[in-house]
Amino acid sequence: MENGEKEDSRGQEFTFRDEWGEQLVSKHQSVVCILNVQSGEIKCHDLTDQLCPGQLVWAPGGSGIFGVAFLGKPYRLGLIYCHNRESKLFHMDLEGSYSIIEESANFRSPRVSPDGSSIIYLRSEVGGPHAKCAQLCLLSLSDKQKRVVVDVVHRSQAIEEGSCFKGIYGYAGLPRRCWLNDSQRVVFSTMKFDNIILYVVNVVSGIITELPHLGSVQVLDVCDDWVLVDFSYISQPNQILLGYLPQQGQERQLQLKEVTCRREIPGVPNHYYSQWTFINDTPHPELKYSDIPVSVIYYGPTSLEQGNEKRPLICWPHGGPHSVVTNVYSMAAAFFVKLGFSIVFPNYRGSLGFGEDGVNSLPGYCGVTDVSDVHKATLQCLHRFSDVLDDTQVFLFGGSHGGFLVTHLAAQYPELYKAVSARNPVTDIPAMANVTDIPDWTFVETGFPHKHGKVPDGATLGKMLEMSPISRIDSLKTPVLFLVGKNDARVPPSQSFNFYKMLLARGVQTELHLYDDCHPLSKVDTEVDSLIHTALWFWKHKHTVC
Repeated sequence: MENGEKEDSRGQEFTFRDEWGEQLVSKHQSVVCILNVQSGEIKCHDLTDQLCPGQLVWAPGGSGIFGVAFLGKPYRLGLIYCHNRESKLFHMDLEGSYSIIEESANFRSPRVSPDGSSIIYLRSEVGGPHAKCAQLCLLSLSDKQKRVVVDVVHRSQAIEEGSCFKGIYGYAGLPRRCWLNDSQRVVFSTMKFDNIILYVVNVVSGIITELPHLGSVQVLDVCDDWVLVDFSYISQPNQILLGYLPQQGQERQLQLKEVTCRREIPGVPNHYYSQWTFINDTPHPELKYSDIPVSVIYYGPTSLEQGNEKRPLICWPHGGPHSVVTNVYSMAAAFFVKLGFSIVFPNYRGSLGFGEDGVNSLPGYCGVTDVSDVHKATLQCLHRFSDVLDDTQVFLFGGSHGGFLVTHLAAQYPELYKAVSARNPVTDIPAMANVTDIPDWTFVETGFPHKHGKVPDGATLGKMLEMSPISRIDSLKTPVLFLVGKNDARVPPSQSFNFYKMLLARGVQTELHLYDDCHPLSKVDTEVDSLIHTALWFWKHKHTVC
């Protein structure tokens, strides 16, 4: 085609083009575009129609770019939240010629050192759980040598000052700017149990330094050895802090100063929380995973003021399932605590921040170990704060895999839980396998390998069904509210529609809200409506007998 000539698309209006799934619907193919800000000229360069480039950074001296290209064959799988997709690390010059630097893994966050001598990036295995422990790798640009600076941590790694390191996780990847001026140290945050911790890694020596913390500290930017962070904990709203990182060996002397003022939530003291871990005394089916801890965040008063009634408790497990509830401020949680509820956030086995063994402990045992861990965390919370909590008023709230868990819990322990609010819940895994943008999830989490083009046999479908909440629907008597995004490509609304109808057929109280939104239900009007109606649903069923 000549410059400026448009492609003739007549006759192609209804041709389906493969896309990248949830929150990337209608996104088919990306290209590299380079803008000359002086002349206004834009040059666009393709890789191939099976490679979609992204995460671009300038090479030293602006001589080209580095980036990550995701493989789209034989067909595209959902990309959002999925750090197990095959990709390639590449270099492209300003004329569009490119070369593949490394392949056959999942790559993220390429970052070039200030002196232009090297590039670091995150690398994870392809396939398996969608989120997992990553390696921090370094490529020397002069001799093209590659090495692993921080490896996958299976349980725990001893580091300086007697601390332990649990590995590198996180959906955000490395900060856009993470190098210190010496081109030997990088700064990032990652999960350790249920806190977000600030670390400095020396890429030459491999020394990992954990910086002191209270609550969670997320790196926002690094410039000239100044570090800008977002600090919060569950009952303390976000605050921006700034500090200058000292020279090598003195990093723990970092002093963070306030950039924004500390804020309080009216009527909710900032001491309204507690954290602990425990080992579930119900052995894991694979004993090697039986000693992986469960961490718990409780949000609410730890003692009852004179004259106040005991508070209802919301059990709120996270989705994923390979995610984690961290000790960071949550507007939604503050909303319920302000209304008089307390909340328990359990990080069941399979959560991030506990080592790679923690991640691998769940696939094949969904609906068993995760349900047991969440239930035990709830019982512990009721026992620890028995003077504060009303054990006859316990509610369930969760989305996606969290919705899977709350519908399971309501069916398995109908005597404890009073009402359920489920956001886009997974209720029927075999029915989801052919309609979700992540069919690999339905295989992996039920304990089967996934291959493109694989058709599940009867035994596979049977196990998927056995592990699904719908297999226990006859035991479910608890009122259920469904919060459903009609544009959800991850957990399609059919999952909620069918479960809703099955509950109606059994005479169980149920209600369904359908929103013009996708999986997270994060539009402002959607989020407000879903939180308000969840609170109303819980209050409606307070003190009722199921």
